[in-house]
Amino acid sequence: MNSSANEVIVSQSFKEKMKAIAGWEGVVGKDITITEHGLSRIVGVYPDIRLGSISDQDTRPSVLFYRNTPNSNIMIKLNTMTGENIEQVYDILQETMPEKEIALSPYSDSIVKMYSGERRFRDAIFIGGLITVLITLIGLIGYINSEMLRRRSEIAIRKINGASLGEVLRLFMKNILFIALFACIVGGVVAAMVASKWMENFSEKTGLSPLLFIGCGLIVLLLIELIVAANCLKAANQNPVESLKKE
Repeated sequence: MNSSANEVIVSQSFKEKMKAIAGWEGVVGKDITITEHGLSRIVGVYPDIRLGSISDQDTRPSVLFYRNTPNSNIMIKLNTMTGENIEQVYDILQETMPEKEIALSPYSDSIVKMYSGERRFRDAIFIGGLITVLITLIGLIGYINSEMLRRRSEIAIRKINGASLGEVLRLFMKNILFIALFACIVGGVVAAMVASKWMENFSEKTGLSPLLFIGCGLIVLLLIELIVAANCLKAANQNPVESLKKE
């Protein structure tokens, strides 16, 4: 069957929409009027395809019209994407259409460009989070050193009374842990809310497992405790007599 200008094929969602609106059980052979195209006859139905990106998808039913002139864009699928294959495709197209200016562009590049906004947002969040963590850890080190200077007499007296190195470390790590644990819980809840809100921009979503946020919180807690332990070791290993003399 030869296609003509007044014949169209419609998407599956178009078929379902017409069934809900007009009660059509089948759409093939039906005549419809489409703005700027006039009266057209439906000759086929195709599965729904994504129009746009998953962050800016056009979910409306779609139709495909017949054109009596070749499209300016041709999609060619290659089993292996290599420079040699691309060069062969270019040569074939140049021989087939010598009067046309041929420009080849990998489809993957267009997909990357389509999500450039989302990628920039992701990178900004990652860099901002990394800087925040570094600033927080620097502040944590300063706080620990200040606490060590302020409580060095207490540490010395505890060691003289028989306190072990582990007991001195637990004294500081326990106090920091309560503050850090509360902060990680609040941060995890806020991060989950922000991530869930951002996912609303996409028509297809990946699962946000609570284990992801719990795991990140545990890693942060472990990093904090390691830094606390490393900074406390020097003060905890000092001779208590020397510490008391400085007082």
